[in-house]
Amino acid sequence: MTRKTKRARSGSAGLRTWRQKIDLEGAVIAGSPKTSSIVYCYSFPSCPGRIKIGYSSRGLARVAEQSTAFPEKPKVLFVIHDPRAKEIESAFHIALADRQSDVMGTEWFDAGWPELLRVSPALRRALGVGRFARWMRVAVTICLLTVGVAMTPALMASISGAVKGLEAARIADGFMAYVQTLTRADFARSFEMAGAMRAYAFSGDISPVWPLLGLAHLPVLAWLPWRRRRQAY
Repeated sequence: MTRKTKRARSGSAGLRTWRQKIDLEGAVIAGSPKTSSIVYCYSFPSCPGRIKIGYSSRGLARVAEQSTAFPEKPKVLFVIHDPRAKEIESAFHIALADRQSDVMGTEWFDAGWPELLRVSPALRRALGVGRFARWMRVAVTICLLTVGVAMTPALMASISGAVKGLEAARIADGFMAYVQTLTRADFARSFEMAGAMRAYAFSGDISPVWPLLGLAHLPVLAWLPWRRRRQAY
């Protein structure tokens, strides 16, 4: 037997040994397994609500080494293979700072999958959650913009009326009358009123900049469903 063959068999035996010390069933694996730098997360069967998120430059062998200090196998929740694993670990710790456990060390958190998925796009992609969430955001964006566009003529007319010195009561009455046509689904009447409001908004001696301010809410409505919370990775 050659020295190379002996090393290969020895390495395979070692791989089986450390894999026997941890529970990988159901673990979510993200990234390329060829990358040895990882962020890992595990818990213990006796305390499933408490998780450890750490970094290793040697793959899951690091988790197996830690398991020798405990009477039960660590259950691995996820492994993210990435050259930036150290930075990703820090991002997880920052994003979950409010969930940090009151124990020794800073890598333990009282959290579960809802919290992990909330802060990690990589895990959402690995579980296919991100695709559904994106479509939901698209649907919400379309709904918000539809409402926003429908309200634009009333906003334009209201702003122009205020600039022209129209009484606030008359502005409010016109605005509410338009809203009522929309709520009654009287689209023919609301379309007619919208045209009249747009014509009024750009009439007179005021700058067209004023009625155009009635469009300012549209980018905000488009942004709301896509606003980002603090993310880990």
